[in-house]
Amino acid sequence: MFARFYTLFTLVVLSIFSNPLAAQIELKLQLIGELKWGVYAKPVGVTPSSSTITGSGQVTVVMPAGYAWKNPESISGLWTTVGGIVDSPSENPSKKYVPFGLVQAEPNYPIVYKAGEETLLFTFEGDGTCPGEMYLIDCGTPNQSDPFCPPNSQASNPGNDLSVIDFEPTVQYYNYSDNYAPHAWDCKDNDGDGYANGLEDTNGNGEYDPEDVSDLNDINSLPVEDGLILKLQLIEENKWGVCQTA
Repeated sequence: MFARFYTLFTLVVLSIFSNPLAAQIELKLQLIGELKWGVYAKPVGVTPSSSTITGSGQVTVVMPAGYAWKNPESISGLWTTVGGIVDSPSENPSKKYVPFGLVQAEPNYPIVYKAGEETLLFTFEGDGTCPGEMYLIDCGTPNQSDPFCPPNSQASNPGNDLSVIDFEPTVQYYNYSDNYAPHAWDCKDNDGDGYANGLEDTNGNGEYDPEDVSDLNDINSLPVEDGLILKLQLIEENKWGVCQTA
């Protein structure tokens, strides 16, 4: 508890005497296995050093009302969901709001940020069914779009936050700014090939679409010339194979 207080105090004091950069940290909700999701953080427009402290953090996941989830696991930072969950608020009765709060980061549960790379913060699992929709809340300005953003009927404060101090080469302050890849959570299988949409975003635009390689698994759609036809095939989570086709 003392370590967390010291971290927060350091952030407050140093941020008063430092100028925020035009650099930000974005968040993503990503399907990483069968009905298992992870929340990732990625620096945008900044190159963090190895001397950062994350003083506060919150991530609010929005899922269908009544949806059961389980097995939260902290990966970078120590995260908890004690209290604050709101199911079927009057502003958005078809949704459930689950806030994950950062209890502690450095020194015992460090969060390491690298320019242009994703850092997995925590994971959780679904209840055995694919939800119709799941996403990270958007309560930012000017893009505040969720009907449950404060003020609301539950006097709740849902939202996303990451506040980071970087001590090298000079004191700099980074914070959460936006969500990216909004469809990466998707556990449905639109093309019926046995792989979820969220695992088939090969062109990197955050969603499954006809330009993704998975849509080319039908070799009849490819031009045929003399020689072998090869394809790169996702065969299980994080495992690919190169296959020869007829």
